[in-house]
Amino acid sequence: MGNALSVYFESILHFFCIATKVRFKLLKGKFMTYGEVLPIWWSMVWRGLLGGFIAGFIAGFIVGFVGALLGHADAAAFWGGIAGLIVGLPVSLWAMRTAINKHHLRPAPT
Repeated sequence: MGNALSVYFESILHFFCIATKVRFKLLKGKFMTYGEVLPIWWSMVWRGLLGGFIAGFIAGFIVGFVGALLGHADAAAFWGGIAGLIVGLPVSLWAMRTAINKHHLRPAPT
């Protein structure tokens, strides 16, 4: 079961590398293993979740509060959610950039 799962994930990774023509290598020049990818992924996930939650909460609260003050309480929740989504996108990009820089990753030269 474990070997079949490993082959499955490697085929998905291989397809991704072919489709995007992006192959990440470590500075040492060897291809990354799952053990090397997991800390980078976790670094990106926790930063994205925590930063996205905090920034989305603040943006959603401000937009929702202003909407409620202006007398549009029914639309305030909707626009607060949209504001949280919009703020969450740059936070996720920041989380990815920080994780890549923290782990000293760069795209491999072509």
